[in-house]
Order: sequence, then C-alpha cells, then structure tokens
Amino acid sequence: MNDVFLTNACLTKAPDFYAYHENAKAILQVAVSREHDREKADFPIIEIWNKTAEFCADNLDKGDVINIRGEIRTEKYEQNGETKYRTFVLANRIEPVRVKKFMNREDSGSKAPDQESVPEAHPESSKTKKNTKKK
Repeated sequence: MNDVFLTNACLTKAPDFYAYHENAKAILQVAVSREHDREKADFPIIEIWNKTAEFCADNLDKGDVINIRGEIRTEKYEQNGETKYRTFVLANRIEPVRVKKFMNREDSGSKAPDQESVPEAHPESSKTKKNTKKK
C-alpha cells in the first residue's frame, strides 16, 4: 500500500500556487527529520490540489509546521530529448501543527482550524498551466 505520513514537516518557503482552469494546485517544500539521525533532514516536494491547495496558499508560510498524509508519485517526462523522472508526495490531507497565522489568532480569541475544517485534496487530471500565484 502506498501511504505516506509525514509528521512535523516544516515549510522551507511559502507555498507556490497555480490555477488550472477550475482546479487549484499548491506546491510545498518541507523539511522532515530522519528517524535515526535527527541531525539530517530530507526535503520532499508536496503537491496538493483544489480546496486543500487553496487553504495552504491562504494560510501557510515559511516556518509553519504541518502533518501530511498522502502517497508517493513518480511522473515521467521528456526534456531536451532526455527522459526524466519527478518523485513527490501527492497529499490528500494536511493538518496544521504550528502555523503562525493561527497562533496570532489564538491571542485574539480565534483558534486554528481542526483537521475536519481543512478540506481534503482531490487531484484532477486537467493540467493546462496558468501560473497564477496567490499571496
């Protein structure tokens, strides 16, 4: 079974957001510590679609910590006549752990959304790229 769960993943930069016709896509890069060597980290690329992508673009920023559930995907493509591969995590759930935007709200009486209020991602196949960055 292809099931990935990354805990305490720290965003290394703000999400990149793209609009594809009626679909939305966000790309995150996160740092995750290795289980047996906490001094080292890996930096997987996370792809998120639709409402969850919009949530990430509107609420997440560099340094925020999230949990991610999804699956490993590998895409094959051609570049300059050469076959290349891209491996990433296709996220279907995002759980805020420490998000600056929500931490500031807690001081004013508003609280961070629980997991149920973060929409689930459902990737679509429409891929005509219209690079519309949010933020």
